[in-house]
Amino acid sequence: MRSLELHPLAYKVPVNAAEFDEASRHAFVKNAFRIGGVAVQQGNGGYRVFVSHHYWKSADRCWVMRVSSLEGTLDDLMSERAVLKWKTAFETRPCMPLSLPGHPPRFGALESGASHGCRTDACW
Repeated sequence: MRSLELHPLAYKVPVNAAEFDEASRHAFVKNAFRIGGVAVQQGNGGYRVFVSHHYWKSADRCWVMRVSSLEGTLDDLMSERAVLKWKTAFETRPCMPLSLPGHPPRFGALESGASHGCRTDACW
C-alpha cells in the first residue's frame, strides 16, 4: 500500500492578512482573508505553483483576488532556504473597498473576484 507524504514548503504565500485585519479594524474573522486554491504545473524540468488568494492593497484601501506563482525545480521548491520569489500572475479588477459610502463594512470571505450585484456605478 502506498501512502501520500505531505511536505510543507518554505515559501509563505503573499497573503497580507495582518494588513487587512488592521485596515478593517478587526471587523472580520481573522482567517477570512485567505488562500482560495492551489494548482501545480509540471514542464521543462521544473514546476510552477499557482495560488489564488486575497490581497489587501494598502495604498488604495481595497482588496483583490490574486493568482501568485512560484517557479523552479523540485529541489528549489523543496528547499528550506526559500530561494524562489513569488510573482503576481493575475489580479482581479475592480479593487473592492471594504465599504461603500453610507454602508457598513462588508467582507463575506467567499468572494472570488466576481461582483455580487451592481448598482449604478458601484458593483458589490
